[in-house]
Amino acid sequence: MRSYLHCIQAGRLGGKHGGAWLAAIWIVAATLFLPAMAQPPGPVPPLQGGLLTTIFPGAIQASAMTGSPPAAEVQVEGGFGGYIFSTWSVIHSTGYSGAPIDILVGLSRDGRITGAVLRQHTEPILVIGISDADLKAFVAQFSGLSIRGKISRKAGEAAGRLPDAISGATVSSAVIGDAILTSARLVAESRRLFEAAPTVAPEIPEVKSWQDFIASGAIGHLRLSRGEVAARRGEKLDHDEEEDEHEDDPFIDLYAGVVTPHAIGSPMIGAQTYNRLRAEMAAGDQLFAILANGLYSYKGTRYVRSGVFDRISLVQGALTIPFTRDRYVLIENLAFPDGDIPEFREIGLFILPADSGFDGSLPWRLDLRVDADDANPVVFSLAHTPQASSAIKPAPEPAAEPAPAQTTPTRQPQIPSQPQAHTTVQPPPPPAQIQAEAQLPTAISIEPLWKRAWTTSVPEIIFLTLMLTTLTGILLFQDFIVRKTHAYLIARNIFLAVTLVWLGYIAGGQLSVVNVLTFVHALRQDFRWEYFLVSPIIFILWGYVAVAMLFWGRGVYCGWLCPFGAMQELLNEAARRLKVPQIRVPFGLHERLWPIKYVIFLGLFAISLYSMELAVIASEVEPFKTAIVLKFVRGWPFLFYVVAILVAGLFIERFFCRYFCPLGAALAIPSRLHMFDWLKRRRQCGAECSICAQHCTVQAVHPNGAINPNECVQCLKCQTLYYDDHTCPPLIASRKRAEKLRASGSLIAEKLSEGKK
Repeated sequence: MRSYLHCIQAGRLGGKHGGAWLAAIWIVAATLFLPAMAQPPGPVPPLQGGLLTTIFPGAIQASAMTGSPPAAEVQVEGGFGGYIFSTWSVIHSTGYSGAPIDILVGLSRDGRITGAVLRQHTEPILVIGISDADLKAFVAQFSGLSIRGKISRKAGEAAGRLPDAISGATVSSAVIGDAILTSARLVAESRRLFEAAPTVAPEIPEVKSWQDFIASGAIGHLRLSRGEVAARRGEKLDHDEEEDEHEDDPFIDLYAGVVTPHAIGSPMIGAQTYNRLRAEMAAGDQLFAILANGLYSYKGTRYVRSGVFDRISLVQGALTIPFTRDRYVLIENLAFPDGDIPEFREIGLFILPADSGFDGSLPWRLDLRVDADDANPVVFSLAHTPQASSAIKPAPEPAAEPAPAQTTPTRQPQIPSQPQAHTTVQPPPPPAQIQAEAQLPTAISIEPLWKRAWTTSVPEIIFLTLMLTTLTGILLFQDFIVRKTHAYLIARNIFLAVTLVWLGYIAGGQLSVVNVLTFVHALRQDFRWEYFLVSPIIFILWGYVAVAMLFWGRGVYCGWLCPFGAMQELLNEAARRLKVPQIRVPFGLHERLWPIKYVIFLGLFAISLYSMELAVIASEVEPFKTAIVLKFVRGWPFLFYVVAILVAGLFIERFFCRYFCPLGAALAIPSRLHMFDWLKRRRQCGAECSICAQHCTVQAVHPNGAINPNECVQCLKCQTLYYDDHTCPPLIASRKRAEKLRASGSLIAEKLSEGKK
């Protein structure tokens, strides 16, 4: 026990127990390299019966899902009606946990969502806590939503207004909505639903390798050697033997071309990245790829300040189109098979807006400007004429066809049994009522979900930033702030009240062990920051907590920013004022109870390696969802559990935090590496005085006076006592000695004064 306390006081991972902690960290790290357990959704069930009519009311029959992206053609009375598709098949949709989420969606030929059915998900809040009826009602609200015009999230706008989020599941609701809209947009564009007349998509062979990519005719090539560039710039190389060897070295080896067609772009950068980009692009936008090797960078550095890549420009006829930073997409690697791809120094995609006037089917020229500080710039050009198979050209408008003959009730619509691999015949012109929408945009450019979340949360972000800045100031200047005990305690209670009411109930900023499990789960799968950016408040909080743990340990969150922890402490404060007797757990028993939370966390972590869904259910050991997220609107078993914890907290301050909180355990493990140990102690602490131990919020002060950083919540009560000369015995003794000296000095001065008289 002494060695353990010595490790705590030293603030390092040493000795027997330090080795155990290091072993635990290595075990957690090793699990990141285990294969992920999450399974992608299985095959789409047959689209018939109740499932078919739920997704697409009025549907008679649906074909198999074909094409790229895959979608099933739906027949209704009178002929072709629209499409049904799977969001997983279209964009590999994932939820906030990073696990697959799949929704079957119906899309009419006039660009309206006809219905949606959630097939699979492991969203934490939706696994338990939200009823199936609420979930179905939310998904059903997308029925009738048009993706042709502007879609708004503002209340009070009826046309094109997104459904209201499920109470207590804002992030998951946004994830579902984004999957539906993004997939619908991509299917609509691939089938040309927004064009005024039917078109025939040209046959474009799918590229499967780098050689296919070059042979497709989509890409142009320009190779410049050092000698060629030097000669063009009027420079003379030193013709020694060494320079002759390097004269043919590549100055730049440049590839560029339009990769908008799915058969070209998807194999090049990967289906998931391609589908995400296409869904975010407006109708008519083009994807232009530039890949380069060699000594010279086509990007340069000036674009960082100016926002324009001034070394390259695209020329077509009289048009000169600049490349701008806001339409640049960095690609780390190509998706072609390994061993088949040249190593590129720079890979970039540029989105060319439709209003730029660029036509990917016509010849174009890429100008490369080569400049240096000591030479005049020269321009090299890559001229390219796309092959017919790689360019998308609108087909000539067909002659008007007679109206279809009236079908009898017994006649079944004809479904193509063998759809063409590369040629897609598009539906007939939209019905007359669509013409009323002629003034709407031809398609909606859907902003990424995480960007929408941040732009709509600016007030909350500002307030949270002020709140975190205030807390940082308290921690940095704690030695001065805690000297005014009464003022500090009032300020702390106000801060806790803000944490509970605003951060917990209004902003939804309750962190959970599920966040930790989700992060680890995402690292073992397709990790993308977009998963976590969809909730700005949670993301900012976790970022702050991560930094704060490095400086002060886990107590910054547990003691100041946890809404449920604030609820417990404020209730206990009220209980004390009402003279509710407090129970002080004997330290020997207390020391054997607090490891329970670590066992709970490790158990949840182990379960998550097998099934995130089971881990989410098991994480109900946390009362946060019931008390904070769902605001006590749950079934009586959950309410009974929360009330029992809160009642226990009236007698034992922060009862749940002490013994059962898995989130606190998860934060405590890395917190052992914290840098600062600013909580002051005296040599008399533990030996002559135990006042701090008696007043500690979570009993983190050991009998010998040492503070256990794993349990400390940084409430700073011990520091108010440390500076209180009416409570701390050493300070009391010093104060009394000073008072005696002052009294003696006053008495002597008084006698001297009387003597003079």
